[in-house]
Amino acid sequence: MAEKKHQPPDQAQRDLITSELETTMLVEAAAGTGKTTAMISRMVALLAEGKCSIETMAAVTFTRKAAAELRARFQIDLEKEARSAKGEKGRRLRAAVETIERCFIGTIHSFCARLLRERPVEAGVDLAFEELDDVADARLRQQAWEDHIAKLFATDDPTLAELEGLGIEIRGLGPTFCAFCEYPDVDEWPAEKVPLPDLAPARKKLDQYVRHIRGLLDTLPSEAGNDKLMPKYRLISQVVRYTDVGTVRGLMAVLERFGEPGKTTVVQRNWPGGKAQALEELARWDGFVEDIAQPLVKTWREHRYEPIIRAIVPARQQYDRLRQGAGGLNYQDLLMKAADLLRDKPPIRKYFRKRFTHLLVDEFQDTDPIQAQVMLLLTAMSETETNWRKCRPVDGSLFVVGDPKQSIYRFRRADIATYNQVREIIEHSGGRIVALSANFRTIGPIVQWVNGTFDHVFPANATVYAPACRPIQVGRTMGSDGDFSGIRVLRVPSDCGDKNAIAEYEAELLARTIQSAISKGRSVPRSQKDLDRGATSAAAAGDFLIVTRTKERLSVYARKLEELGIPCQVTGGTALNEVDELRLLHTLLYAVTRPDDPVALVAALRGRLFGMSDTSLYAFKRAGGRFSFHATMPVGLKGSVATEFQEAFERFKKYALWLATIPPVAAIEKIVADIGLAVLATMAGRGATAAGSMAKAVELLRRQQAGQWTAADLADYLGQIVQQEEKHDGVPARPYDTAAVRIMNLHKVKGLEAPAVFLVDPAGDSEHGVDLHIDRLGNRVRGYLAIYGESFGRQSPPLLAQPKGWEALAEEEKKFRDAENDRLLYVAATRAGAMLTITQRGKGNNWNPWRFFEQHLGDAPVLDEPGECVVKPTKPLKLAAGNISDAAARIAQRWDTICGPTYATAAAKAISLGDGRPAATSGEHGTEWGTVVHALLEAAMRNASLDLKRLAASALADQGLTVDLVDTAVHTVRRVMESAVWQRATASRQRLVEVPFQTLLASDGASSSQLPTLLRGVIDLVFLEERGWVVVDYKTDRVVPATIPALTEHYAPQVRTYAEVWQDLTGRTVSEAGLFFTHPNCYVPVGLFS
Repeated sequence: MAEKKHQPPDQAQRDLITSELETTMLVEAAAGTGKTTAMISRMVALLAEGKCSIETMAAVTFTRKAAAELRARFQIDLEKEARSAKGEKGRRLRAAVETIERCFIGTIHSFCARLLRERPVEAGVDLAFEELDDVADARLRQQAWEDHIAKLFATDDPTLAELEGLGIEIRGLGPTFCAFCEYPDVDEWPAEKVPLPDLAPARKKLDQYVRHIRGLLDTLPSEAGNDKLMPKYRLISQVVRYTDVGTVRGLMAVLERFGEPGKTTVVQRNWPGGKAQALEELARWDGFVEDIAQPLVKTWREHRYEPIIRAIVPARQQYDRLRQGAGGLNYQDLLMKAADLLRDKPPIRKYFRKRFTHLLVDEFQDTDPIQAQVMLLLTAMSETETNWRKCRPVDGSLFVVGDPKQSIYRFRRADIATYNQVREIIEHSGGRIVALSANFRTIGPIVQWVNGTFDHVFPANATVYAPACRPIQVGRTMGSDGDFSGIRVLRVPSDCGDKNAIAEYEAELLARTIQSAISKGRSVPRSQKDLDRGATSAAAAGDFLIVTRTKERLSVYARKLEELGIPCQVTGGTALNEVDELRLLHTLLYAVTRPDDPVALVAALRGRLFGMSDTSLYAFKRAGGRFSFHATMPVGLKGSVATEFQEAFERFKKYALWLATIPPVAAIEKIVADIGLAVLATMAGRGATAAGSMAKAVELLRRQQAGQWTAADLADYLGQIVQQEEKHDGVPARPYDTAAVRIMNLHKVKGLEAPAVFLVDPAGDSEHGVDLHIDRLGNRVRGYLAIYGESFGRQSPPLLAQPKGWEALAEEEKKFRDAENDRLLYVAATRAGAMLTITQRGKGNNWNPWRFFEQHLGDAPVLDEPGECVVKPTKPLKLAAGNISDAAARIAQRWDTICGPTYATAAAKAISLGDGRPAATSGEHGTEWGTVVHALLEAAMRNASLDLKRLAASALADQGLTVDLVDTAVHTVRRVMESAVWQRATASRQRLVEVPFQTLLASDGASSSQLPTLLRGVIDLVFLEERGWVVVDYKTDRVVPATIPALTEHYAPQVRTYAEVWQDLTGRTVSEAGLFFTHPNCYVPVGLFS
C-alpha cells in the first residue's frame, strides 16, 4: 500500500483555497506557512476550472524580487499541472502555459502603471509618462522646495517676516515639507489658528524668578556634581541677560529652556541650606515650569503651527507642477491616479472589470489605503460606488493573502487599520477568512519558543492596534538533525561599552563561527523537503542570515566575513557610499570641473591619486605658481617638483578635454581607467565589493546623465553619494560561485528565511519622539505633524510647533508604534529554520533592540566559541610581459569602439525639405526672430494669462534682437491666438506644444552608411479632437499671400513627416495636419499620407 502523504494540521483550511473559487477570500497565513504556495495553488485552480483566462488574471505582490519569484514558481506549478491534468482541465491549463506571458504578475505600482498606460487620456496623464524612482522623485521634491524658497525671497513675501517673528527659519522646514509630501492621500491637515494670551503676567513672574536665582548664584558651589538644578539656574540667568524678553520670541526662547516638570533632580547635600533649601528650590522650579513655562510654550508651539503649514502648502503645489512638467509620476501618483480613474470614471471601471476579472494580492498586510482603494474599486460589484469602504467585491474576484502579525511598514503608509478595514469588508460581503497556521520553515522547539514568547504580546482578540494571537503549529517534516539547532545567546562582554566596539566583537565572532562551520563540515538540520531537493546537511554560507535593527553598522559584519574569505551580500546598507576610491574620484572630478577653484585642485593634488607633499605644494607656490591647471609653470620651479606638477596638470587638462568632447559618463569611465581607480579598488581590503560598487556608481551617474546633466552636475551628484545624502548598497564585481551569507536590517528581512539566523548589533535603540499621526478611521483622512528643528550633537531636536491637541494624538500614534514594534520582534523571531541566536549585552542592555527576548531566553546555551580560524593564503597571479601588452591592445581596441559613433542622426525638416529655402520667403531678423515667436506661442498655449510683453522682451534679449520689436512680436502672437485653429486647440481634450521626438529611420537600402539613423524633430503644436490628432507647424517667415500655395507645397512634406511620426508613436490616428503662416496669419491644411 502506498505511503500516505503527510498532511499539515491545517489542511482543511488549505483545501478551501482551491475549492471555494467563487468566494472572495482573505487568507491569514502565519510566518512560514506558505503564503506564496497558497496563492499559486489558487491561480492554477482558477485556470483549471475555467473561472478566468490567464490574461484576465492579475497577481500583485510587494516587491519586484517577490514578483519575479512568484512568476517563476507559478510557471513551474502551472506546467506541472498541465502535464498531469486530463480532459477539459488539461486543455485549459495547456492553453494557459502557451500564453503565460499575458498574465500580469508584478508590484501594485507596476499594475497601476499598466492601467494608466491603457487609458492615459481618461486618466489625465502624459501619453509617455515616466515612472519616477525614489531618487528622481526626491530630486524633484528638493528642487520644488528650493524654487519655493527662492520665490518667497524674490517677491519679498510677507510669509518670511511672519515666520521670522515666530523664530522660524524657512530653510529649516525642509524635512517637514518632505514629510508633508509623503502623504498626498491625506484629505486635510487641520491647522487651527491659536492666539497667544496676555504675556505680561508671565514676564513679571519670570523677572521675579530670575532676580531670585541671581540672588542665590553667589552662594552656590562652583561644582554642582550630579545636581541638575544648579546648572539650570546659571543657564537661565545667562540666557535672560542676552535675550530681549520684551519680544514674544525672546520670552518664549527663555521659557523653552525650562523644559518639562519632574525632569530635574537635586543633590541635597550640595546646597548651602541642605535638604530644606534643595527641596524648596526644586519645588519652586517645578512649580514655575508647570504653572508658567510649560503652558505658554505649548500655546506658543500651537500658535506657530498654522503659519508653518500655510507656508509649505505652495511648495507641494510646485512639486506637483514639476512632476507634471517632467511627464513623471512617482509611486504615489501611480496609485492615486489609478484610484481616481477607477473611482471617477464608471465606464473605465467597467472596462477594467472585464479586463481583469480576478485579482490576487500577496503580502496584503503591507497594503496602504490607496492600494486598498484600487483593489476594491476594481473588483466592486457596483460600477458607480465611489466610496471604496462601501464596495462589495464580486464573488470570487478578490483573493488576498497576508499576516497581520507581520505588518511593519506604517512609515510607508501601510498600517494595521487598513488591513482591518478590508478584512471587515470581505467578511461583511459574504467572503471567507481562512487561517493557515502550519509552519513548514521552523523546527518544533523554536516554534514552541515563539508561541510562548508572543503568547501575551498579541491580544486574545484583535484591536485597532494589534492582531489577535494565533499560535503557530509545526508543519515541518524533519529529515536530518544538525549542529546548528535551537535557541542560542551571544553575550557581549561588559568591557565592550562602545557600540562600534560591540559590532566589531560580534562581527569577528560570527565570521569565525561561520568560517569554522563551513571549513569543518558542521551540519545544519534539513527538512525532508530540503533533502528531497538534493540538499546536504553540510553547512554553507547561504545557510546564515545576519539581521540588525538599523542600517548603521551593516558594513562592519560584511568586512569581517570578507576578511575570512566568506562570500556575503548586504541589503539595505551603505557599502557603495563607503568606498574610498569613490571619494577619490569625486575629489578629482570636482577639481577638473572647477578649474578656477584652487582649493579643489590642491585637495586633489594632496590626495592618494597624485600624492603631492606639502613641501612640493609650498615650493610651487613660493616659485610664483598659480593653483590652476591651465596656468603656466613658474620659471623658478625646477627639478622633480616641476616635473611632478607638469605631469599632473597635463593629466587634468586631458580629463577636462574628455569631459568636454565625449558624453560625460563615458569620459568618467575613461578617467577611472586611465588613473587606475578600478585597479586600486580591486586591491582594497574588500576588493570585490569596492570594484563592483565603483562600477555601480558609474551606472548611477549614467542614469542621471539621461536628464542632460553637465559634468559639473554629475560631480556634485557623486558628492551627494559620497556624503551619504543618497544611500546605496554595494555590489560585488562578479557574482559569487555559491550562495552568500546575507546581511540586512530587520525591515528588509520580511519574507526571507535561513537555517541559522543571528539577531545582532545590540545598540542604538532609543525612544524617538512622535512626529506624525495619520488618522484614517473616519471618512476623511487627516494628518498631523509635530515640527522639529535641527539637532546639534547628541541633543534631541527641539520641538518647534505642534497642532492643537497634539498630546492626545501623539499618545495614540505611540500605541500604533509600540504595537508595530511588537510585530517587528515577531518577524525577527520567525526567520530561523533551525537555530536562532540573539545577542544580549553584559552592560547597557537597555539600549539593545533585542532586550525584549532576554526574559524569554532562560537557560538557552551561549553561542560556542569557534576558536581561531586559519585563512588560506591566496596564490599570487603570475603575469608575463606579453600578457600585459595583449591586455593593453584589447583595451585600446575596445576604447576605439566605444569612442566611435554607433548611430547617425538626421533632422526631420532637412530630410523632408532638402536643401535651400524658397525665394518667396524672407527673414528680416533671421532664425532668431522665429525662435522668439515660437517661444511666445509655446508660453501662450501653456498659460494664456501670461505677460507676453515681459516674455517677449526677455526672449528678444536672449536672441540678441532689439527690444523695439516687443510690440511686433506680441502683435504677431495675439493674432495667432485669435485664429480658429488656436481656438480649436485650446478647446481640445489634450494639447501639447514644442514636442521633441526621435525615431529610428527606416533604411531605404540606398545609403552607404551601415549605421542606424535617428530621425529627430520638434512638433510645434499637436492637439486631440474627436476625429483624432491635429498636427500644426508654425512658419514665421514674412511672406505675401500670393506665394502661400508654393510655400505650402514646399513645406507639406515636413508636416506630413511629423504627422506620420506622431501617428506611429501614439498609435492613434492623425486626422489633420497643417501649416500656420504667422505673416500674413493664415492656417493651411495639407493632405495626409499621399
